[in-house]
Amino acid sequence: MISLQPKEWEVVRNIPTAVKVVQIARRTGIPLPTVARIVRRLRERGAISAIPRYSALGLSFTAFLFDVTDVPYEGLAKRLEELPYKLSISVLRSFSRRYLLLVAMPPKDALSDYMDMLPSEPCWVVSGQPLYWRPDIAKLTRYSAKYKVLVPALSEVPKVLNEVIEKDPSQLVPRLREEPVRVDVYDLWILTYKQRYAFNKLRVIADRIGISKQLL
Repeated sequence: MISLQPKEWEVVRNIPTAVKVVQIARRTGIPLPTVARIVRRLRERGAISAIPRYSALGLSFTAFLFDVTDVPYEGLAKRLEELPYKLSISVLRSFSRRYLLLVAMPPKDALSDYMDMLPSEPCWVVSGQPLYWRPDIAKLTRYSAKYKVLVPALSEVPKVLNEVIEKDPSQLVPRLREEPVRVDVYDLWILTYKQRYAFNKLRVIADRIGISKQLL
């Protein structure tokens, strides 16, 4: 659990809709140098990151579940680590079963070929859009200034459940444009650096790549 000071929470709450750090400073009224320090500190603590929409890049956000209840899973985990397009590998446990969860983003048109590369047959495969918690619109969490952490908003659960029940299930998942975007090597460089730090300036990225800012 990450502890957040009140000013840090104000910055976090404004990050999802900000393109530049200066926008956060304007909205919160916190001095720009302070906002910059907070964003840098949160990035170092792993509290914030930029995530591209993989489907627009022609990639399939896919989860593969392997049942390893009765077998040693270390060898399988090591072989999964060597796969391309891997995002994460996790061990999941229930009362009686144990699983390995591989989350990857292989190209959509090569998903079947990617599955042929798996070292073992998964018991469950699902592709779709990843959903993420948004600090600015989340209804079931709130910030506690007293304890300086996010806590469950239990009093809101009945209200949110009623809203969910009254809606069509298809409305609960965000609708995203699925038109593929053509990308080149420079686009990929931008995405790479933006994932490391969402507020990286193009001038900084251009200097690191060794090309002009105008070209980038």
